[in-house]
Amino acid sequence: MKAVIPAAGLGSRFLPLTKEQPKEMLPVVDKPAIHWVVEEAIASGATDLLIITGREKRAVEDYFDGSIRWDHYLKANHGNALRQLEELASSADFHFIRQREPRGLGDAILRAEKHVGDEPFLVLLGDTIHAGGARFQRRLPLHPTTRTSRPRGRHPAGRETRRG
Repeated sequence: MKAVIPAAGLGSRFLPLTKEQPKEMLPVVDKPAIHWVVEEAIASGATDLLIITGREKRAVEDYFDGSIRWDHYLKANHGNALRQLEELASSADFHFIRQREPRGLGDAILRAEKHVGDEPFLVLLGDTIHAGGARFQRRLPLHPTTRTSRPRGRHPAGRETRRG
């Protein structure tokens, strides 16, 4: 199954913490928030992850990639943490694309259209961690004909507003 993880937001609500670091890389206990989100996606059955990033989000991509500069240090001083990260990174295929300008969540998900095609996919937000053991795949019954999940609720459509 494929999963789409939008992680392109500006992080303005977390300023000044996010001035130089993406909010998805802010630590939650002992790992960046995005690490927890990717763990949830993989535990839910996703094996193909598309993370949508934006300007100044290179750290998100680098986190799931090996680093000659840091791996030696991490192996010597934080071997278990490095091993966990390597296992996580090898548990799925990672793909990254950029949302060129911040145009909202809908636009970010639309960037995934070519990657996911007509297949069902999960959407997990790059800065939202779900506590507990329930996994998305168990929560999303697919309609037998359309193979899409049923909406959980309805919200009346309002006037379109500009984000900023």
